Amino acid sequence: MGVQPPPELAEPLGRVGAQILQGGRSSMGTASWKGHVDGILYGIQFDRTLDDAVVSRVADGVVDGLYPGDRAETVEALDQALRYSGPLNDRAETHHSEESIRAFLTRLSTALSARATS
Repeated sequence: MGVQPPPELAEPLGRVGAQILQGGRSSMGTASWKGHVDGILYGIQFDRTLDDAVVSRVADGVVDGLYPGDRAETVEALDQALRYSGPLNDRAETHHSEESIRAFLTRLSTALSARATS
């Protein structure tokens, strides 16, 4: 089974964070897809450009389990994030523009979807 958060972290983690630690799944509400996107943005914050090499590196990381959730869950999170009208870079605060982040996430979603058929 998953890891139980210590009592002092249970409230800050919230329901979704606790479910992730416990190995559970939650419905893909804003908090859930936002966590996926924030994790990806954190991983790319120091990349100068969001080129195909970065897309491949992150896609490999998702497939290899370096990011929470499996490939299908990440694709679902990315698709929901891309439909969201608000900013995606409001918590990770990378130097990348909203436009370049959305373009990157679109390419990442496409790359991960293609891996399902490989």
